[in-house]
Amino acid sequence: MVSVTTRLVCPVCGRPPDVAGPTGYKCELGHNWPRDNGEVAPERVQAEALRAAAARRRETTEAETPGFSTWAQAAATLGPVTWHWERWLAPGFLHILAARTGLGKSTLALRVAACYLMGWPWPDGRRFEGEPGAVLWLESEAAHALNVDRATRWGLPLAAIRTCLPDPLEDFSLLNRKHREAAEEAARDPQVKLIVLDSLSGARASADENDSRALASTKWLAELARNTSKPLLVLHHLRKRSLLDGNEEVNLERLRGSSAILQTARLVWALDTPDPAHPSRLRLQVLKSNLSRFPAPLGMGIEDDGRVTFGEAPEPPTKENASERAASFVRRVLANGPVKASEVVAAAEREGIPERTLRRVKDTLCVESRRAFNEWWWRLDGEDERPGQDCQNSE
Repeated sequence: MVSVTTRLVCPVCGRPPDVAGPTGYKCELGHNWPRDNGEVAPERVQAEALRAAAARRRETTEAETPGFSTWAQAAATLGPVTWHWERWLAPGFLHILAARTGLGKSTLALRVAACYLMGWPWPDGRRFEGEPGAVLWLESEAAHALNVDRATRWGLPLAAIRTCLPDPLEDFSLLNRKHREAAEEAARDPQVKLIVLDSLSGARASADENDSRALASTKWLAELARNTSKPLLVLHHLRKRSLLDGNEEVNLERLRGSSAILQTARLVWALDTPDPAHPSRLRLQVLKSNLSRFPAPLGMGIEDDGRVTFGEAPEPPTKENASERAASFVRRVLANGPVKASEVVAAAEREGIPERTLRRVKDTLCVESRRAFNEWWWRLDGEDERPGQDCQNSE
């Protein structure tokens, strides 16, 4: 029997090996380490090593293998929470970017990737402080041609945007074990600085997103981010709007699928159009953050040539009740002086303001009614009387 020594413990997480190969070992979390001095062990020794590792897991009462671990051990492995993009993007955590189809999720994700690829400033204008490297892009919606075209027009280095599969046009699937293993291997490369999955729905194409088993997929993604200490940005769609949703603003309830999808994501971004009158003015905001206070929302625009611009976030229009709307109308119509009452009433009717509401607001605003030249005139209180008017104080 071959005894278990310290070299048969993972140097990263302290777990025994699950797999022993001719040149090294692999633990259940996917960490690899070589044999001492590159030894090539015979098959008998490999089998004995695996049996010893299994016995080690069972015999948790032995003094050298306590049946518990501590947060101190976790802290020593993980380290403190840090930021690549302050309050927006943190290494080692799962992030979700949600928006309706066609609004610009992939464009925004590539713009964030450009920070890692080219050292571009972050969308809020802050300087990128890290060292540029590669990006692992897990495409699952067959948008390879669009991605390549956009990256080429932006001048991004295509050789630094990697896929984990041998065929660059193959879609990534979370339901394929070999795809997951390939992603784990590719993500461990120190040159990879960011992981993007576009999208969660596409990567689970044959599965029901309303099934609570979707948690298994997002849990694996969260573990991938944690085990590699890389930020992982997952693009996700919204469910169809209902009559109760009201407008284009996005909240956590609008995300498609089971609520379990959000459990392992530590930050959730949303891209929406809060002002229906200006649908091209997008707003990027954080809807969920377990790591810090929410950052201020950002405005975003996509130009005709594909360039992405950022600025002040648009706001939803102020909601006026019927009286406020009528009051705004009266002030606007009478701003330049007295107007015939009949014309005011007719204009209000064209804008859907009932005459009853109009006259109630007229009294509230102290609008004066004067009769001149056989016509009733309305004017805002305080205006000078016109020469020649035969004014009366009631209509």
